[in-house]
Amino acid sequence: MKKRLSVFAIAFCIFSFAKVFAVGVGPQVNVNPVIPIWGGVPSTWGLACAVKFDSNPFYWAFSLDSGSYTYEDKHGDKVHTAKNSIGITADYHISEGKFSNIWGWYWGFGGALGAAFTSGEANFYTSAGARIFYGMNWKFKDGFIELYAQTAAQPEIGLALGEDGTENGFIRPALYIPSNVGVRFWF
Repeated sequence: MKKRLSVFAIAFCIFSFAKVFAVGVGPQVNVNPVIPIWGGVPSTWGLACAVKFDSNPFYWAFSLDSGSYTYEDKHGDKVHTAKNSIGITADYHISEGKFSNIWGWYWGFGGALGAAFTSGEANFYTSAGARIFYGMNWKFKDGFIELYAQTAAQPEIGLALGEDGTENGFIRPALYIPSNVGVRFWF
């Protein structure tokens, strides 16, 4: 397995430096406020890895988020816990422009998939939704470093399973307003 990983890493570097393809990768900070259309949905925060391949039109983000969460179990007792989630977004830039040589803007549409669980409890949540986003970016060092900030409107439909008595088996809508700040390094 180590040999395969080493061969892949070496091939990735060779093709990248040979300009066969380029990739932008870097960390991103997430803040995900929510407008609950149904009660109990927490706002979350977390980190993501943002990736863009020049051969693929989508900007990807793989995220880990967490937020405090309170629900009533099947006995009517309040349970205070953390809701931890993993997610993936794929964004397609419809239009891009420039304010100056280094400062640009973009907007577009995308999709989001997520799964979550509560700490120490038997609750599982899954969700999917579309998103429309707007952002600004700043490119430095001949485009090697890209700083960006963006926000989106992301309506989602989710399914809740487990001990969460108020939402167990319930398909619920929510409107997230995720905001992200990050940096991509282009190789």
